[in-house]
Amino acid sequence: MILKRNVLHTLILLLVCIYAAKVFVVMSYLDSSKEGLMGQGRLHGDKVVGSKGADPIANPGVRSILQESRKFVVAENSDLVKDDGKPDTEQKREADAAGGVKEGEGDDEKEGDDFAGMNADLFAEVLKQQYDHSAKCSDESLFLLLLIASHPENLNFRMTIRETWANAPDAETQGVLAMFTMGRPRDRPELERTIAEENDRYDDILQGNFVEDFRNSSLKTLTSLKWVTSHCSSAKFIFMGDDHMYLNLDKLVKSLRAIRGQEGNHGMWRGRVRTSSKAVREESSKYYVSERVFDRPVYPPFCTLDAGFVLSMPAVHELYRESFDRSIVPFGDVHIGIVADELKWSIIEDDLFSFHDYEGDTCELSKFVTLRGFNTPENIRDAFDKLHNETFLRECPDPDLNLVLSIKANNKPYIDSVLKMVHDHPRFCFDELGRPKTIFVLNLISSLPRHFESRQAIRETWGSQEEVNGERIKTLFVMGLTQQDTEEIQKEVQKEDDEYGDIIQAGFRESFHNLTLKVVLGLKWVSENCRHASYIYKGDDDMFVNFPNIINYLKKERSSGKAMTKFFLGSVLFRSVRINRKDSKYFVPEKFYSGRYFPPYCSGGGYILSSDTMGPMYEQALNTTFIPIDDAYQGILAKKVGVVPVYNGGFKNWGEKSDTCSLRKEDLMTIHGFKDPISMYAVWRNFTDFSVKCDAR
Repeated sequence: MILKRNVLHTLILLLVCIYAAKVFVVMSYLDSSKEGLMGQGRLHGDKVVGSKGADPIANPGVRSILQESRKFVVAENSDLVKDDGKPDTEQKREADAAGGVKEGEGDDEKEGDDFAGMNADLFAEVLKQQYDHSAKCSDESLFLLLLIASHPENLNFRMTIRETWANAPDAETQGVLAMFTMGRPRDRPELERTIAEENDRYDDILQGNFVEDFRNSSLKTLTSLKWVTSHCSSAKFIFMGDDHMYLNLDKLVKSLRAIRGQEGNHGMWRGRVRTSSKAVREESSKYYVSERVFDRPVYPPFCTLDAGFVLSMPAVHELYRESFDRSIVPFGDVHIGIVADELKWSIIEDDLFSFHDYEGDTCELSKFVTLRGFNTPENIRDAFDKLHNETFLRECPDPDLNLVLSIKANNKPYIDSVLKMVHDHPRFCFDELGRPKTIFVLNLISSLPRHFESRQAIRETWGSQEEVNGERIKTLFVMGLTQQDTEEIQKEVQKEDDEYGDIIQAGFRESFHNLTLKVVLGLKWVSENCRHASYIYKGDDDMFVNFPNIINYLKKERSSGKAMTKFFLGSVLFRSVRINRKDSKYFVPEKFYSGRYFPPYCSGGGYILSSDTMGPMYEQALNTTFIPIDDAYQGILAKKVGVVPVYNGGFKNWGEKSDTCSLRKEDLMTIHGFKDPISMYAVWRNFTDFSVKCDAR
């Protein structure tokens, strides 16, 4: 009996010693409020390399970031005796051997066994889940996993998010699962019990075995990734954000489904990218990171958690695996950036993610995937209610077109009928051998058949410039059929086109309400006959166009990589109201367009489009209900293909001074109002009068 007791005591003492040794190794990492978790570099043999000789265990600065976690590590894993008289650690081994997981003790994932490295012991303890969610991701159709960083005290925020943008019934139909990630509260046993009850009810809390703290951001991130890699690999993407953020879930899912497959098997990271962020060396700062943790002065580019971001599943696996054997800075997004830099991930800047704070404009919020700064649960609920109220959304200045364009049209038969060509020049953009001409700007000038003198004035003034600043310009006039004196006027148009070969004419009748057909005609003709032109200028025949300034502006933008694709430049009209008075020529019936405002668009007097937009816009025109406001319709098509109009005050579509010095201003692009051809010649003389000297003013 004595022998058995001695053996039992010896066994218990041995287990205690083994655990004490384990705790000693782990706790040597867990105390660094002013350092990262480990020293810089990777293990190579028994030494750390790439860290200026730093030893992660001996490093005196790695001792406080998680010192408050000690009580949790010890309390849950020491030889506390259960009802059956066995230490907790022994119970855990037996449960594992039987293939079971004890409720409330975490799901004891196997990454510590699967991955070796200097962080394996640390991860096994500190990233251990407090609750078992091993069956949450059994659905193979899971598309997107939301990992929402939360503070233990933020119960009201979590409740509101569950009831609003992460609402389970809506999310499940889109293949979305939401989980909240957090550390453990500091010396708050009552809050611990409240969180346990919350998880019992909602089954959506990922809680690591560390104290909730700003400098434990990386641990919170890694706790989530550990669970994802163990149980949720069927998801295609993960989103990471926080509980003071609003997420437009529908917009995010649509965006990701549109790009699915483009990420391939390589890491993809999408969000708002921070560049040139410096490592802070002041020890008094909560952002402090020593050179022993990260030895470069500037962090690699990273997608900031302030805006939320998306990772592809291959990136998640790479990130978690790579974290086992490297130093970890305290900030989750920076840590991911360091890994991404080494693994050469695709880091994508996406303006749909916003790091700006919500200022109460819910209409503005509808443009983004994320917006932060929701300081109360009531802010979140109010925004959610408005974003799901169609009456409210129809009042927004830049509305959702799926909401306000209530009729899905099939315009192709009609377009094929009314846009049959009367005068056409399909080889206009090619040379005699059929090779594409190099054209920087193709002008499409909207004209009426009877405006013979206006067209001639353009040909002899600003339209005579075939090369400006080394770039080729070509001009075409676009029109339909006249409403009166058709035969006589059409004969004159025929003579004009025979002489100049620059008229594109289709078989629809000219009218105010048919101006939209003229827009569609231009889109169709360019997409079929002149896609290789760099830009399209669309304007009216009563405009004076300053092409030297336009060309200089475009070349300057191109030199910095801007204005190359999806470019729309002009005098942008914001909050342009839909007229609902039937006696107005601008009347647009609600059955065609039900929004209060049209999307932002460039005034039709004159604007610039990059030619890559023409084909996609024409495709959209085939199924987008026509409205009789041509430039507003152009704006609708632009919004449909993701082109945002850029305001430039140089497009004076309402008139401007036309003296020589005014015309020489570098920012002047167009002037409106030259219905009398004589005035067009006068302004051209001013423009080309080099005898006039202008002062700096």
